[in-house]
Amino acid sequence: MRPVLLITRPEPGATRTANALRQAAGATFQTVISPLLAMRFRGALPVIGAGDVPVFTSMNGVRAYREGGGPAGRRALAVGDATAAAAREAGLETVSAGGDVEALIALVLRDPPSGRLVHLRGLETRGDLGPRLRAAGLVCDEGVVYEQTSQPLSKAGQAALAGTSPVVTPVFSPRTAAELALYSPANAPVFVAAMSPAVADALSPLAPRRVLIAEAPTAAAMQAATLRLLPEAAALETGGGAE
Repeated sequence: MRPVLLITRPEPGATRTANALRQAAGATFQTVISPLLAMRFRGALPVIGAGDVPVFTSMNGVRAYREGGGPAGRRALAVGDATAAAAREAGLETVSAGGDVEALIALVLRDPPSGRLVHLRGLETRGDLGPRLRAAGLVCDEGVVYEQTSQPLSKAGQAALAGTSPVVTPVFSPRTAAELALYSPANAPVFVAAMSPAVADALSPLAPRRVLIAEAPTAAAMQAATLRLLPEAAALETGGGAE
């Protein structure tokens, strides 16, 4: 049997990740898509004035902006390239920090905007972006525009972890990692591509065979890490052993 690629990030990112990996690696693995978090929009957006600068730390924030009828043509800031691309598709003139919240804060402090910053975020957030920018003397309001609710791992996902075929799973957030760790210990040898050390730490109860932390907190780096793990898992499946 081929290795199992278990994708647990929320949609539409889960399907996007699966398609990108299939395109890059071909039909070398079985795919199980089982998002452990579901997004729910929380209603109306905060008022975004003509001089305001929306700030996005996730693609979900951009989705909420679009769903809420956020105005196009504004300047915006985004934590990474994928989020920036989504914001541009929403009609925003977006600058990417190209990394994580630390990179985004550094970008803002290097070139502070003249308008009010509006961080459009989820109910749970990491990095204290708003408080840290306000502490630096900037005007940064926050709008909680979505929340993510837990949902169980599918029967196919549970069967993969309970089986004997290697499981390769890219995990993008500490919260998803904590949800996946609820299914510990895994019987299958698990190979994890982790977005960050915090993700890797949250998955320790799963006792993974191998953890590879992405070189950067980006979708491209996560894809690269996952593509490195797939042949290792396949070698284990065929008796060749992993690195």
